[in-house]
Amino acid sequence: MERFFTVRHGSYPHRRAVQSVPMFMLVVCLYTFIPQPGPSWVRRVQPLVYTPLPNRLAVLLALLHCRLEERVQLTTVCVFMQTHCLYDSAALCTMAAASSLIAALEAAVAQDLGKRGVSHLLKQGGLAQAAQYFKDAPSVLILTGFPCVQSEPPTENDGASLLPAEMSQECLSSGEMLAGISGSLALARAALIMGKTVAIVTDDCNGDVLKGCLTCDEYWGELASQQPAGVAPVDVHTFPPKSAWDETQENKLQNLSARFTHFVSVERAGAAANGSYLTMRGRSMNDLIAPLDTIYTTYAPAQGATTTGVGDGGNELGMGAVFEAVKTHIPLGDQIACATSCDALVAAGVSNWGAWGIVAAAHVLGGAPAAQQCALLPSEVAETAMADVMAATGCCDGILGKPGRTVDGMGWHVHTHKLNQLHSIAGAQDADAAAFDGSVSPDASP
Repeated sequence: MERFFTVRHGSYPHRRAVQSVPMFMLVVCLYTFIPQPGPSWVRRVQPLVYTPLPNRLAVLLALLHCRLEERVQLTTVCVFMQTHCLYDSAALCTMAAASSLIAALEAAVAQDLGKRGVSHLLKQGGLAQAAQYFKDAPSVLILTGFPCVQSEPPTENDGASLLPAEMSQECLSSGEMLAGISGSLALARAALIMGKTVAIVTDDCNGDVLKGCLTCDEYWGELASQQPAGVAPVDVHTFPPKSAWDETQENKLQNLSARFTHFVSVERAGAAANGSYLTMRGRSMNDLIAPLDTIYTTYAPAQGATTTGVGDGGNELGMGAVFEAVKTHIPLGDQIACATSCDALVAAGVSNWGAWGIVAAAHVLGGAPAAQQCALLPSEVAETAMADVMAATGCCDGILGKPGRTVDGMGWHVHTHKLNQLHSIAGAQDADAAAFDGSVSPDASP
């Protein structure tokens, strides 16, 4: 029974939580305890005649531990029940280990170095759900784009976008710019490795930057060489802002959406309750942002597709899933909170981290062919090469308002540290994972 209670995977963040595996042993008796969606748990008990007594005791202890500690929602565990044999002890231990790894990944990406109050927006189990959706979907459309309001082009490197010069002072104080492009590209790259159909959709003002990022051979590697000459590894679709929207654009968006079974928004501006796209300081961005929210509110539900939202401030697409929390805990939240929800929400310290987390969690779930699994999450070398390409194309840091190897005002070493930490937790490289304890200062030096 020892292996039912202890699974060790080196030393990485939340070691005690990972080693206290009884909470995950609810998988032993799925038919005994069945969690249902909703504000409360509905329990259905069936005969345990085929379950050995020690396992029954393990389940009872696990239930008690999980309810008392509440470290990981039971929905996180249920994700793994769908695809694994429940009666094979080796499979059970594998599931327990995967659950604990994804819990550690979720904690790592949620680290709030920018002190934005992200902890209030967390939905435990969201990363596991998002990774499962991503892994299972045959086709994925990635939505990104959040203007930097102070440079030309208006593309932010933590999402994608640049804003008008007259709004530059706001950008410097709100920090609402460049988060998301790196994360969006990482998702697209992983989708290609996993054999999926994938494309990116954004605003017209971000198109050139994203297309420029597709020329980085050091990042795309063989994925680029497999394409015909002159053909980018990923299609990029752009749309005009809300002020220039018409029926033709709406039909184009509907036709595009119909080609995909899963949608992921990464640092994508989301409309507030009044329909406007607002910065963290409440300024309108309607003259830059295309109303792509319709995908989440209309097209995805109509075609039975799933949706994921990744954000770090509360005004990103999908944050409607924690609408009241944004209104309560985020400055100007009652004005800027995105009203559009999603099926799986990943709140992160930096949106790029959230997207990287989805890729790392998909790796844990076995989302790539065995020979390619270690390459599912980009390396530090590949990400650094891409950061240089983004800076060369004019992509800016939303806090500093200038191109360079910084995102959200944090030096590049902070982000590569986080990337390597996710690599280590996911088991994609041999280096030990260590919790980022703040010893590396999140300054803005390149």
